[in-house]
Amino acid sequence: MQTGYGVFNASLVYQAVKATYSGTVSAPFIGEVPVTVDTENKDDLQVMAGWYGQLGKDLYLNTNVGLNGQRQFQLQLNKRF
Repeated sequence: MQTGYGVFNASLVYQAVKATYSGTVSAPFIGEVPVTVDTENKDDLQVMAGWYGQLGKDLYLNTNVGLNGQRQFQLQLNKRF
C-alpha cells in the first residue's frame, strides 16, 4: 500500500528449514568433542510486515519484521548512483 510516508507491505514467506551439523567442537580441558546437531524451524509459514521509503535524493530505507515463529528483523539502507 503506497502512502505519502512510503510503501507499507505485508507478505507470507514459506521457509521449511531442516539442517544437520556433524563435526567437532573444542572444549577447554576436554579437547575435541564430537557433536551432531539437528534443527528445524518451528513455523514453516512466516508472516512479514515491512516499510520502504525515500530518505533523500537517491537514498532509501527498507525494513521488514517477522511477526510470528522466527523472530527476525531486516534493515537496509540503499544508495542509488
